[in-house]
Amino acid sequence: MASSSGAGTSSGKEVAGSDDKATRVKEPFQPQPEARQLELRATKVAFRWLTQGQMVPPLAKGQHKVKCNLCGANLVASDTRVWPHFTRKTNPCPVRYPELLHILAAKGHAIECKKTLRLIQLYRMEHNIPHDGLVPAIPEVEAQGDTVDAFIVPPTARPSRTVRTAEVDKEEREGVVEEGGGMLGTSAQGSAAGQKSGNLTRTSIKRWVTNDSQQRLDVAWGMHLFRHDDPFNYVRTKETHDLHNLYLELGEKRQRVKMPSLEVIRTVVLDIIYNKVQKDMHPLKAKWDNTGCTLLTDGSTDRRYKPVMNFIGADESGAILLKVVDVPEKKKIAVALAMMWDHMIRDIGVHRVNAICTNNAEVNKQAARILRRRTNRDISSIPWVPCATHYLNLLMKDVCELEWVKEVVQRTKMMVKFIRKHHNTNNLYTRCSNFLGNRP
Repeated sequence: MASSSGAGTSSGKEVAGSDDKATRVKEPFQPQPEARQLELRATKVAFRWLTQGQMVPPLAKGQHKVKCNLCGANLVASDTRVWPHFTRKTNPCPVRYPELLHILAAKGHAIECKKTLRLIQLYRMEHNIPHDGLVPAIPEVEAQGDTVDAFIVPPTARPSRTVRTAEVDKEEREGVVEEGGGMLGTSAQGSAAGQKSGNLTRTSIKRWVTNDSQQRLDVAWGMHLFRHDDPFNYVRTKETHDLHNLYLELGEKRQRVKMPSLEVIRTVVLDIIYNKVQKDMHPLKAKWDNTGCTLLTDGSTDRRYKPVMNFIGADESGAILLKVVDVPEKKKIAVALAMMWDHMIRDIGVHRVNAICTNNAEVNKQAARILRRRTNRDISSIPWVPCATHYLNLLMKDVCELEWVKEVVQRTKMMVKFIRKHHNTNNLYTRCSNFLGNRP
């Protein structure tokens, strides 16, 4: 009887324990009062991003439910052991950011994760924060809008004697605060005694302080180049300077103009540019009456990877791109190519074309045979000249197919890849190549 009662008692405890566990798991999160949250944030820096909930029963021992405000994760921890949620090696908070980690490290929390330490190091380097202190070398200013003033931070004034400076800017010869003087940050306290005064120089910031219009223009240009993926060297071109001078001229005359529309640029302005290019090419084409030219053509693709055909006229003075024709894949046949060649010859002038030069493709050979059958003797007598470079490429491909050459080619490719993948080796190879190429 006693054994049965004892068994009943033990089973009753197990049931009670299981009920408490189920209640603990299913119990919803209940945050602490606002006063308690403010007290925790004032004493424990990690609670800036965490919210403490109810105590965990039955043997709490200071354990509370805690909810992360960033990722929404629920965890159980004491008041002093909540920060590992952001710094642990495995499964840390996925929404953590470098500033948060820097604050935790600055408060003295021990961080062992190498990845977390690297994030803190990069954050301190980016914001010019010493590794042994919390005072930035340059105070941070919150950026407000797309203005340069939000990103320019003047140097902080520290009480100290001034020293004479080199004459860099006549308007800024008032003196510079000696480096290491005054109230020092933690990072400079150890080396302040060994510093010596001397002539110091600094870059003038007068342009940024006195000219607000220049700031707005620089930011507008930077945003324009960034949004359209244009290179920064775009501002150095002659056309860009001409455009800037035109705007200055219109501003001096106080003439207000509208932004040109897409329709005007793609129609009227494009025709004007086309006529200007034709006018610039006219002196070069005039020589073709005496010397003639060679019509070069080859297939290519545009920016949208659509097939096109380029036509170039070349003579002793240089080459000129005459026309680019859209050629669908279905129209790359001998008859269509022969018709395009015929039209280009007539546009240039039959008496100006000395020869037609293309690659050694079979379709080009067939198009050349069709031209030779023309009834017009002037067109049928124009010779077709295959490209010598293409012939050499085909020859080298055939040579590389030989068994004793394949091994040499593979070793050569391996050496080229090795040199290009190692920067020091590549620099040495470039310097030696230039030296050997310039020797007498």
